[in-house]
Amino acid sequence: GCVGGTPEEHFNQGVQAFQKGDTLAAVGEFQKTIKLKPDFAAAYFNLGICYSTPENREKAIENFSQAVKYKPNYTDAIIALSQAYARTEKFVQAIETLKKGLAGNPTQPSFYSNMAYCFLNMPAIDSAIVYYKKAYQMDSCSADISYNLAYAMTDPKYSDESIRYLRRAILCDDQKMEAHYLLGSRLAAKKNRTPMETSEAIKSLERYLESGQGSMVQVDLANKKIKELKGK
Repeated sequence: GCVGGTPEEHFNQGVQAFQKGDTLAAVGEFQKTIKLKPDFAAAYFNLGICYSTPENREKAIENFSQAVKYKPNYTDAIIALSQAYARTEKFVQAIETLKKGLAGNPTQPSFYSNMAYCFLNMPAIDSAIVYYKKAYQMDSCSADISYNLAYAMTDPKYSDESIRYLRRAILCDDQKMEAHYLLGSRLAAKKNRTPMETSEAIKSLERYLESGQGSMVQVDLANKKIKELKGK
């Protein structure tokens, strides 16, 4: 691009370069954008995306932070910043970032689900469940949120509740195979299973196997569980 371009022109050239897979050229254009207009939040955000590789995590964090600084309610930048922190296991900073986001936009389900993800990995399971439930209240049609909520409910005391959320996840997206697998597994683990639940467990695990998506370990486990369920 010519040196005399406007910030917007450089920005658009950066986007085009990025879409073509030329990250280096994109970085150059976004840097020119910022030089001409230091508060151009979207240019910082896109720089953060360009730097989203393991060796450039710190640069990504720096640029996402700038994007949020210049545009405090920038949802995509807030989520990207929190995820960049989470990838470097800086869960406390990730949660702080999301809390600031929630202060400006308390009805954004992805803030809650990303916060839950951080708690899950800390691990702080009870907090993870609380935040997945908040995300679910705002978006009960998300198969991912329902599945992740059930996934976090590893304690047997949540058995029935987790099964309800897994059924919900499958209702939202019948192609979510890990939900079929987990539903079959959780039903199989129930002590006081009804005959209907037994056949539901078998059906779920068979559906998972038919998809051909599982790892060898999970496929073996599913086959083993089906055998046990049919034997009872």
